[in-house]
Amino acid sequence: MTASDVQVILFDLGGVLVEVDGVAVLRRLLGQELPDEAIWQRWLLTSPWVRTFESGQCTPEAFASGIVAEWGLPIAPEMFLQDFRAWPRRLWPGVPALLADLALCCTLACLSNTNAVHWPHIHDTLGLAGLLHRHYLSHQIGHLKPHPAIFEHVLRDLGCAPQQVVFLDDNQVNVEAAQALGLQAYRTVGLAQVQMVLQELGLWRRPG
Repeated sequence: MTASDVQVILFDLGGVLVEVDGVAVLRRLLGQELPDEAIWQRWLLTSPWVRTFESGQCTPEAFASGIVAEWGLPIAPEMFLQDFRAWPRRLWPGVPALLADLALCCTLACLSNTNAVHWPHIHDTLGLAGLLHRHYLSHQIGHLKPHPAIFEHVLRDLGCAPQQVVFLDDNQVNVEAAQALGLQAYRTVGLAQVQMVLQELGLWRRPG
């Protein structure tokens, strides 16, 4: 498979194109010095309220109340929801320029486990609007990574073979799920790792 065979670059958002501050907020609220990985594993993989909300099955208000109770947080649900909205802090510096370069040769899309609170903030406030050709969002599709159904949905909509898609995600579980379906999937955290993988694949060249 050569660079010319790649039709789509499919990005995760949080941790890949977007800086997210959720671990620090949860650690402060919990009042415990837990490792980042332990907090994210609980949040991403085992919290029933996160999975319910990010598959589009409850309201933001129900989610906030559920999380406060589930995690025993010393904060009112309304205040948690206000803090939660700002967890995605910014696009990593350099993201707009990189995507503008890549858009000249490939279809660009995102595949994100996200929700009805974070997506408008990322798209409109942080400035992702107009930088990607397609958006695949768990709360709209009704499935979450790493379930095969969400990758199958994306491939059907794109109308291309799995091996024609390069997928970048910061979660190894999601990378392995994509690889099992035949996508070219790589774990990347932050823009520097994204650039490194794309350069190694021959899809991008560092300016200068």
